[in-house]
Amino acid sequence: MNKIIFLAISLLILSCTTGENMKNINQGDKKEYVLNLLGKPDGIKTEDDMLIFTYYNRRISGWSNDKADYYIKLVNDVVVEYGALNVREYKPGTHILIINK
Repeated sequence: MNKIIFLAISLLILSCTTGENMKNINQGDKKEYVLNLLGKPDGIKTEDDMLIFTYYNRRISGWSNDKADYYIKLVNDVVVEYGALNVREYKPGTHILIINK
């Protein structure tokens, strides 16, 4: 019984996806808040005082198999812009290959 409860809680925690958590990001949020909410980004790019976090191939919601890439731009460690890129609709029987350069 304890194993079933553990698995159920684990699945609930894993169902929290980047896409759903992006709803909680707003302009003016601090870098620490973003990292605590979304975790370590898959990509980080810096340009002068701008920092860009990228999260690749993340589920849009816990109830959908559609995926997207998400970005967050920060200036002086404060969110100035954020959104989704490359939204991919799930089609059974297809596979997506992502190559990071």
